[in-house]
Amino acid sequence: MHPYITVFGYPLASYGLMYALGVIAALIFSMISVRKARLRMDLAFILFTMSLFFGIIGSFLLHTFIVYTPSELISLIRSNAFPESFNVGFVYYGGFLSGILGAYLTSKLLRFPLLAYARRMLPALSLAHAFGRIGCFLAGCCYGVESKLLGVCYPESNLLTNAPKGVPLFPVQLLEAFLLLLIAFMLYRLMQKTSLHPLKSYILLYAPVRFLLEFLRYDSVRGAFLFLSTSQWISLILILLALMPVKSIHRH
Repeated sequence: MHPYITVFGYPLASYGLMYALGVIAALIFSMISVRKARLRMDLAFILFTMSLFFGIIGSFLLHTFIVYTPSELISLIRSNAFPESFNVGFVYYGGFLSGILGAYLTSKLLRFPLLAYARRMLPALSLAHAFGRIGCFLAGCCYGVESKLLGVCYPESNLLTNAPKGVPLFPVQLLEAFLLLLIAFMLYRLMQKTSLHPLKSYILLYAPVRFLLEFLRYDSVRGAFLFLSTSQWISLILILLALMPVKSIHRH
């Protein structure tokens, strides 16, 4: 809709701006939540930063592997037009999985209980994700299926968006943003009142939503195998893993 937003006379990429606002909101939420739980804020900040760093790399790599075949990547690298021709993008699940890895490695390196911090900080993930989806809507990526009843048209004059111009498209990005905010609230309440596993709770709340919303997506840069998209297969795998019982180890 608006790939650039003017702030104090300076044009800013709407997706990048919303992503940055989401990160800031998530960090503020995490610090407040950790402080209320009387956990160490310095460890929480390091955990947040490392998870974000790993997440950005993972989301970028998964997008690259979905969009390009190995031979296409090699051809792009060898060509002199690589920076101009390369399609930069991010896939959420790549960032989510690599962010978990970053959080785990950080907790092992600094020797602190990851679950205690995850219970307080994980709702911030959905909060940041919601901002990102609003950015997707503004930038015209991750767009929905054609819908004359509830569709939103990207103007013909807007050449910077990837979405089809002048076609009413269902605003699936905004629907996901709303559901992500709801998930963030539910996680916050659940983690305060129950002893449920934070990561499993997040997966069982988000993965089914993502699986269903994929049917409302129309963008081609998603990857597909058989009859489901890449994110739908990842959602199914995560749901199955989350439903598996955790075996407790007892020492005798």
